[in-house]
Amino acid sequence: MTADTDEDHEHFVKLDVTCWITDGLLTVALRYNSKSYLEATIRNLLDRYLFHIQTIIGELSEDDTHLTTDALDAADLSSEELEALFE
Repeated sequence: MTADTDEDHEHFVKLDVTCWITDGLLTVALRYNSKSYLEATIRNLLDRYLFHIQTIIGELSEDDTHLTTDALDAADLSSEELEALFE
């Protein structure tokens, strides 16, 4: 988490969240404008964000039936058949 106090970026970036996965590890980089947000607000946002990510990961790891975009692309389904999958 980085507070951006550079005057050149003051109006350009108020909040920037970048996430990536490397070797199975999720990294979350967060940059914010300290003139727009308090550090406590950003910490609360980050805690809530990570809680929701962990919840999603937990639910997906318990359920072996979730679909991936690769599976849907390979299935060659009509739009009606695709819609039926999600009803």
